[in-house]
Amino acid sequence: GGTRFHGYAFATLRQLGAAAGMAASLTTWLESATGQNLRPVTDDLIVVSSTAKSAQFKMARAATGRPVDFEPMFDQMQHSWGNALDALESHYGG
Repeated sequence: GGTRFHGYAFATLRQLGAAAGMAASLTTWLESATGQNLRPVTDDLIVVSSTAKSAQFKMARAATGRPVDFEPMFDQMQHSWGNALDALESHYGG
């Protein structure tokens, strides 16, 4: 159980959270370098990062057999990620 959980968590939620956190750092830098207001993008990426971390804790509960509802967290991450990418596309083209 534990080894499988850690491998799965690392391959999914930890990577998602880390990627969103790095993207938030990039948009913070882009905002300072270009003067464009990217704070809403950064905020959405931070939501993805922090929600992925929370989902990882819930996954640990699920690995012990306790019931967990991931749907609200996944919906939030999907919404925030989509908002961030849409805003970046409007700033920089697609």
